[in-house]
Amino acid sequence: KRYLMAAMSSLGFMIQYGGRANLAVSMVTMVMPNPLSKRQLQFSNLDWGPYSQLVMGAVHASFFLGLLASRPFANPILRRVYATRAFACSIFVSSILHLLIPVSAAGHYSVIMLVRIMQGMAEGMTTPAMYGFWVKWAPASEMSSISSFTVTGQYIGIVVGMVASGFLAESAAEWPCSFYVYGGLGVAWSFMWFASVYPTPEFDPGVTEQEWKAIMSPPPPPPPKPAPTDSPYKSMLKSPAALSIWVCEVCVKWVVYLMLTFAPLYYNDLSNFLLLQAGVYSGVHFALFTVGLPLIGYPARAATKSQTVSTNFIRKSFNFLGKKAHSFKFDLRKRKRCRCLKVHLYQLDFTLMSTFIVGYNVNALDIAGVHASKLMGVSGGLSTIMGIITPICVGGGTLHQVRHNTVSLL
Repeated sequence: KRYLMAAMSSLGFMIQYGGRANLAVSMVTMVMPNPLSKRQLQFSNLDWGPYSQLVMGAVHASFFLGLLASRPFANPILRRVYATRAFACSIFVSSILHLLIPVSAAGHYSVIMLVRIMQGMAEGMTTPAMYGFWVKWAPASEMSSISSFTVTGQYIGIVVGMVASGFLAESAAEWPCSFYVYGGLGVAWSFMWFASVYPTPEFDPGVTEQEWKAIMSPPPPPPPKPAPTDSPYKSMLKSPAALSIWVCEVCVKWVVYLMLTFAPLYYNDLSNFLLLQAGVYSGVHFALFTVGLPLIGYPARAATKSQTVSTNFIRKSFNFLGKKAHSFKFDLRKRKRCRCLKVHLYQLDFTLMSTFIVGYNVNALDIAGVHASKLMGVSGGLSTIMGIITPICVGGGTLHQVRHNTVSLL
């Protein structure tokens, strides 16, 4: 039964994160029709005034504002509600709100921003709830692998969401169709989850005796608890290593959110691709990023095990090479006029981002010890803040004459 739950929870993440990518692709044709499209539009494009690009950025940012606002409430809610139900309710509420986006977008843009804020608050529960129910459902020996499998649905969802959204927006039903499809899938998934998943193994009649024994097998003895220490945050603010990790997190999330919000716009408006093509190429970025992480991580692990060079040298080398090559490709791409070469450089950029993450992402475990979770908690907060800042910068940077501002933005 736990493997069925893993498949269903991964599918839930796919639908949820596909919905996030859905808006990034569909909003391009919602506000700015592609002149290459020869079809007569049935749905009129939205008129958000002369600052429509900035409004688009604010709509994207409003989701992360809601996500940030939900963080303090996640743990108190999970102490009072079963994690399986909180997980399903989060996706259900988000899907209902997703169905309302075409209607809310037809009015003032403040309405769709309010819907996106509520979506962010709803989706802020999914990841904490996922870890909450696996604590009760997964054997200790499978905790890492089964939770990792569940989280892969997030990355697959972004890739599939961008491709599917481009296809649906270019179909006869046009851009509202993509919101109805993803919202409907989320509602249907929620009913399936409520009907088949129980809060804990004790309540589930489908759990066999063998599975029950595996789930209830005692975990390995925990390491001895360290002596209590003072709050580490003051020390973190004075630590160059901790500050470096936070700077790296800001840089990575800047590029990730830049590509998430800007890539569909770039391909559709600046490179004259149809929205279907823009969705496919945008999805390839995240596919390469997802595949690149384990592939590039392998030589880093091999070098660490061989002990021919220090761990410190390996981390710094991957960090430097990934970011230096990444910035070089950005600089090279803005000078090239060949559209095909620019596309391939974009794909290479996101693959190189994996090298950068391999270099810094695990440093918190090296330097912070028992306080690593607090250090990464600050990183998570910075990630959400970058989700608010980056789309607004993209909107302001592409205001009015988009083509002339692209080089400056990159």
